Amino acid sequence: MWTSFNSNMCYAAVIDKLATQAQAAAATQDPAAMARYAGKLRSLPLHGYESDCDAILAKLAQPDS
Repeated sequence: MWTSFNSNMCYAAVIDKLATQAQAAAATQDPAAMARYAGKLRSLPLHGYESDCDAILAKLAQPDS
């Protein structure tokens, strides 16, 4: 059964993944790496409160392009 707890845990995982990937991109001090990460952020399937957390996590699991 999907509950608000499950949803909150999923969103916490998304925020953690975003922070980890942002730190990794910034640590490279490579403008191209940061630009790729920014592109990845813009491509996330965000739809407000109707966002599919699993779809966001799947997109974050893909390599930066």
